[in-house]
Amino acid sequence: MSEKNIHDALGQLQGEKISYIVRAANMMCLGIGDCFETLDRKGKTVERSVMSLHIQTAWRIVNRKKKEILLASSDFYFPCSTVTDETNFDWDVQGNNLFDEKSRIWLSERTPLYIKEYMINMHGDLQLTFSNDEYLETFTDSSDDTEAWRFFRFSDDEHLVFTGLGHQFE
Repeated sequence: MSEKNIHDALGQLQGEKISYIVRAANMMCLGIGDCFETLDRKGKTVERSVMSLHIQTAWRIVNRKKKEILLASSDFYFPCSTVTDETNFDWDVQGNNLFDEKSRIWLSERTPLYIKEYMINMHGDLQLTFSNDEYLETFTDSSDDTEAWRFFRFSDDEHLVFTGLGHQFE
């Protein structure tokens, strides 16, 4: 696929609001744009955003002015402040880890938050700059076809997927 196709896909991000930040296991999911209700695979009503960015590679959210890392992919594996017995800590239980705690606080203190611009390099490292000048950056950390991240609209069948070997539209 051409660079134009990548930029056509990612260009949809500019000006869109961040609706939510959640995780599924150790994949960070950023909800982008307006939300709507739909049924999941089990028939349960869930809220989804018009667009989504699923990140399975190394990432971090940085406050540019304070030069501070606010959230990072390794936060999945550390207990939140309410976990008192670290010997029985299970990072994969929703609400248990540092990401679960800090992500809720991060977004609630910044809403509304919009994507101001994006940058992507030849390795698929993606940077989203937000309306408050904080930014999310990914770092592709594999040299094989392991998925680093994907961007998609829920109304489309085609997803932009980056791996250590490049990108494709699936």
